[in-house]
Amino acid sequence: MCSYFHPLRISIVDTYVRAARRRAVVPSLHKRYLSIIVDRVFCKCAERMVEKLKASASSDTPVNMEAVFSQLTLDVIGLSLFNYNFDSLNTDSPVIDAVYTSLKEAEARSTDILPYWKVKALCKIIPRQIKAENAVTVIRETVEELIAKCKKIVDAEGEMIDSDEYVNDADPSILRFLLASRDEVSSVQLRDDLLSMLVAGHETTGSVLTWTAYLLSKDPSSLLKAQEEVDRVLQGRPPSYEDTKELKFLTRCIIESLRLFIPFSGGPRKCVGDQFALLEAIVALAILLQNMEFELVPDQDITMTTGATIHTTNGLYMRVKQRARDPVFAT
Repeated sequence: MCSYFHPLRISIVDTYVRAARRRAVVPSLHKRYLSIIVDRVFCKCAERMVEKLKASASSDTPVNMEAVFSQLTLDVIGLSLFNYNFDSLNTDSPVIDAVYTSLKEAEARSTDILPYWKVKALCKIIPRQIKAENAVTVIRETVEELIAKCKKIVDAEGEMIDSDEYVNDADPSILRFLLASRDEVSSVQLRDDLLSMLVAGHETTGSVLTWTAYLLSKDPSSLLKAQEEVDRVLQGRPPSYEDTKELKFLTRCIIESLRLFIPFSGGPRKCVGDQFALLEAIVALAILLQNMEFELVPDQDITMTTGATIHTTNGLYMRVKQRARDPVFAT
């Protein structure tokens, strides 16, 4: 893995540090946290996605669903990690641009034949490298600012974890949990932990959603079966944490896309947030199926490109339309 991505990936630090940081992060992803995040973040962000798709449906404009899923998952990971709303489904910002620039650069470096970007002098004069380094600076500074702000609040309130399933009701983010744990960790290490989760949690889940939607659109009988299951289980309401356990066919569809396209690693480098991502994908697709119909735009050349994850080469364009019923959104 290239040095550019070093501060964004837990997987390339030494084994001792990786194991220690996994032990710190994993307890934050407990059942109560996930239950709250499903309701407050997963459902609300997916509903904003549906509202965005309605506009395209009314104008019969093809939608690049890969881009939409990427926007969705960036919003989800921002709120879940930092209690920070990127709002990328609706707006652009320097931070959003920086995230996408960083991911694009990391992908480019993973396939470059000559690693010229290892020469620091060249990185100061080549426009692509200047843009990439500036993007990383924006992301780092944003995360550092969020950490400092949250730490100030935690310290002022004397907040400490007092139970196995501790969640701060006002701010249930992973950052708040990690700071309240009072774990002895440097601000740089904490920043790098969060950057790793930001990149992995955004890019990987977006890929899972893209390929699952693609597979369903290619198999109308499975798409109908998944939609019927969503209607039967949810009865028009947004999914809860417990509901996701009953969406068994939809879950199998997602797992099948994971089998075919492998976004997650295993073994000692197993993704710490794989269950978080699976849950996020279930909720997002359930709300999509509950509210919208979608089909592939004909005659697309849909091919795979391997970068930070496996994604399409030219996007995944679909036509969408609202289902003929009134959706029930979370209050």
